[in-house]
Amino acid sequence: MNKNIINLLNKDLEGEHAAIIRYLQHAYAMSEGEMACEIEAIAREEMRHLDWLAETLS
Repeated sequence: MNKNIINLLNKDLEGEHAAIIRYLQHAYAMSEGEMACEIEAIAREEMRHLDWLAETLS
């Protein structure tokens, strides 16, 4: 794989990780409720993206 592509995918991996942390921080700060559940669902989707990128880079 091209080194430039690997660098770009690694940056995307970092961004996905940061997004997961932010979404979870906000969801947990909200405590319970429909909005917190929706934000947690978005975090899970970001986790799937992170997993896909990690598999791609392996």
